[in-house]
Amino acid sequence: MADQSHGPALEVVAQIEHYLSTDRSRVGDVFRLRAEGLDADQIAVRLGVRTSRFVWNNDRLIAFLLEGDVPSAPTVASYCASKCAAMLRSGEWSPATRRYLELIRQQAAARF
Repeated sequence: MADQSHGPALEVVAQIEHYLSTDRSRVGDVFRLRAEGLDADQIAVRLGVRTSRFVWNNDRLIAFLLEGDVPSAPTVASYCASKCAAMLRSGEWSPATRRYLELIRQQAAARF
């Protein structure tokens, strides 16, 4: 795995991106729609949501997962740690990806 200050290794990113591309939760929706080039308001319209505020939380979670950018706000860190824990329970991960997800989950959990 790459040095944490430079983000995860490319194979770790690829595995997480694959997970997000098939994830049926809102974060998966946001990930796929961002890949289509939609902005937050367009994502809300496409998903039938009145406001686009939810997109920010999911964008933040995506940055956390793909870049190791741990949020400083306790509520956002809690959200990120929770999603990471769920991913660890549900996914078939390579040893490197599992180590990375465990590391960032612990880092996020230390913020709340």
